[in-house]
Amino acid sequence: KMGLRTYMQALDMSLKLMSFMNLAQRFCFNAGTLPVNNPNEYYRSIDHRFKISYLPVILDENTHQEHVTPMRIHKETGVIEVSQAKTVHDPIPARMAKITHEYSHKNENINPNDEEEADINGALIYLAYGYPRVEIIEAYATTFYAVPSADNIERMKRLERFVYSFDKQFA
Repeated sequence: KMGLRTYMQALDMSLKLMSFMNLAQRFCFNAGTLPVNNPNEYYRSIDHRFKISYLPVILDENTHQEHVTPMRIHKETGVIEVSQAKTVHDPIPARMAKITHEYSHKNENINPNDEEEADINGALIYLAYGYPRVEIIEAYATTFYAVPSADNIERMKRLERFVYSFDKQFA
């Protein structure tokens, strides 16, 4: 069995990124069977630098209703919250596409609030690790379908251009 063809030369590899990706891959590979966390419990990286809170659903802070997002990162703590309801049936690559996006907000972006920057930074990590191109497109399309907007259409177009040009840049 062959592993994924990787493009690590596309990344500025660091111990921080390796630590996160170790946690992210273990979590995403097993999320279909993992139990949700109790309050203040987390799935953690080996060095305890990164935490994932696996919740039954993510609640909106203002309305206390189920949030539409499948994952989000806390701006101060860096804890990534994952909605089991919105991700349990996702294929592994879709989970990886979403979690690398969230990681990028706090750890790769120049502007942590910039969604498009997180799209591209997350996609760079995802693709460098060899995950399938079609799956990242599908993951974003499915996520954006839940919240259609002109901004999301533009984000989708930009992401597609980046994904389709990745091999020309880094292969």
